[in-house]
Amino acid sequence: MYRFSLVLGVFILGYYFGNSSDHIYRTALMQYHQDDYGTLMYKCDAVMKEHFIAKSKIAQSRTEDEINNLLSNEISMIDCHHYDVLRKELSSKGLTDDDLSLMGLKVMEAKSIDLENLVRIHEIRY
Repeated sequence: MYRFSLVLGVFILGYYFGNSSDHIYRTALMQYHQDDYGTLMYKCDAVMKEHFIAKSKIAQSRTEDEINNLLSNEISMIDCHHYDVLRKELSSKGLTDDDLSLMGLKVMEAKSIDLENLVRIHEIRY
């Protein structure tokens, strides 16, 4: 009877750890990359907004300053490339889209962004 209880206990522990190891791995991966992910997410968001504004200005008038500003913003889009590469790397290591979304929400929470400010940041004005 003791031997059966021992085998059953080992089986239950193995089953539990086998099913929870993926969650533990993904949580550790998210924690490790949280700061880099948040920094790149903010940089990319800011660059995309500035790029849109620069393109809108150049559509109205093509001064040399505005052309240089657009070129500068296009070079800054490398931040979005780094952000995209990190997302794909984390995805290939097992993080789901929900995990990545949660990381983004944690960044917004940590920076104390309220909904009104979030809308203002992402709003594109014509």
